[in-house]
Amino acid sequence: MRTTLRKIGTFVVAATACTLLSTTLESRVIRAVASSAQDPLDAVTAAPDSHTVMFENDRVRVLKVQIAPGAKEPAHVHRNSSVMITYRPTRLRYYGATDAIEFESPEGPREASASEPEWMEPEKLHAVENIDTTPYEAYRIELK
Repeated sequence: MRTTLRKIGTFVVAATACTLLSTTLESRVIRAVASSAQDPLDAVTAAPDSHTVMFENDRVRVLKVQIAPGAKEPAHVHRNSSVMITYRPTRLRYYGATDAIEFESPEGPREASASEPEWMEPEKLHAVENIDTTPYEAYRIELK
């Protein structure tokens, strides 16, 4: 009888620990997703046509960034540091918070291959316009 109770007790403790761990992980992911979703200027919320969540957990969020030729994405922010990997570079125009042009890619021949990973600090309100004839595509890995 004692052996049976001990086995049942061990099972209950293990099941409870698994449930608590699962609940803790779920709540972290839910909080992380909710915090991004609640920010109306977050890239995924403000510019959903150009920012797609490919993966997210409590440590990182991986975005696929796509801007069609001639398209200008809505103004948005990136509140966390990240790594950007551009695999289809194009000529871009970068607009700041006041919608003034802050940067424009130079005309002329450009490197058509993917770029090296680039460290990005959090970005204030901005928008990007693809001023080229080919789509812009990149992955942005945001740290939390």
